[in-house]
Amino acid sequence: MDTDVLLYVRLISGTLLGLTLGRLLNGVAKFVQQPKSHRINLLHGLWSFFLFASVTLFWWDEAHSFAKVEWTFATYLFQIAYCGSFLFLAAVLLPDNVDEFGDHFSYFIARRHWFYSVLIISFLLGIVDSVVKEGWSESIVSPEGIIFDLIMVCVLGAGMVVNSYRVHLTTAVVMVALTLASALLV
Repeated sequence: MDTDVLLYVRLISGTLLGLTLGRLLNGVAKFVQQPKSHRINLLHGLWSFFLFASVTLFWWDEAHSFAKVEWTFATYLFQIAYCGSFLFLAAVLLPDNVDEFGDHFSYFIARRHWFYSVLIISFLLGIVDSVVKEGWSESIVSPEGIIFDLIMVCVLGAGMVVNSYRVHLTTAVVMVALTLASALLV
């Protein structure tokens, strides 16, 4: 594999992931900078932490698996889509302002379809990413793994249709717990 291509794909990936982390940190900082208009709430804190941890873990995993991939234009486009999904999630989760909605929770409920649908897409892209970078036999493609993935998609899908604070909070807690558990396995 041409080292220039590897460097270029890493540069684009790193740029998108760096923008994601920057967006997250900037969005969370607004809760400190503007406490009257940006009230801290547990739901946004959990989702922000989840996204930060997910990007950090993905980027770490990239450092170890990047050279294993036979990079083609299709895998390059896939990589951009996957990294871009993180940036889109950060932008939807932490918008520049929520004046139109009153507070962040009302905004989140109004935009939950976008957030959860892109989160489902990102989750599915993560499964494909695992297969692409680790190979079919090394990926978690067992009946239990497939059932787990289907349950996760259903849980995230429920978030799209339900506007209960408890459901969204429970979903965020589960996703944070799973992310932390996967970090321990890395």
